[in-house]
Amino acid sequence: FHHVLREMTQYRIDGREEYARGQWLAIRDFFAGVRGKSPHAFGPASLTAEQEDSQSKTIPAHKKKILVWSESTDRKTLDLARQLEHRFPLHTVDILVPIEIQESLDFESDRLIRKPARRFYNRARLAAWALRRYDTIARHEARTRLAFEYLLPVLIWYSENGKIRIQNIGPSKRFAIFLSRLWISPAAVFLCLRALLKPRPRVDYFTWSNGSDHPHRTAGAKG
Repeated sequence: FHHVLREMTQYRIDGREEYARGQWLAIRDFFAGVRGKSPHAFGPASLTAEQEDSQSKTIPAHKKKILVWSESTDRKTLDLARQLEHRFPLHTVDILVPIEIQESLDFESDRLIRKPARRFYNRARLAAWALRRYDTIARHEARTRLAFEYLLPVLIWYSENGKIRIQNIGPSKRFAIFLSRLWISPAAVFLCLRALLKPRPRVDYFTWSNGSDHPHRTAGAKG
């Protein structure tokens, strides 16, 4: 619950309303006992589709470096880095893939950085390291950010189709993020207690639907 609430809050702060709505409906449907494919209608979830004006925005070039924080080492990540270098010629681009991501490398680059990011201690060290070296961090639009990233003046979001959005982070947004941290943990505890008290429906694992209008059939089981 803590993870879902944190994602929902950051999606809303970042303007990704459909992502935030999806998380809230998931919690609501869990308590309502709604299973299977979501019965709710969703609009376009892409952040970048609505932010074409960000193409004209620039990035401060104090450190002249951009960090792409990726969860994959595929060719798309390298292509994104090249796209960012072309769009922001004053910057060089590094690619950070957490060392916990155990997949074969689809490319080789002297800009590829592997660092641990699973534990809080590792993330704290990453925060100090990144804030000293980079003007901004680029992340996929469907992934939430670590709190320290909002200390940067601007952030970059990118989508699967290669579109890019630049988001300014002002004092009011930082204050909103700080306030959100105060309610997430108590709300998660409340939802956990509510889930523990939620009546458990009986589940018959030997019942299935044959896909027609006939009633469900039950198969017996031995042992």
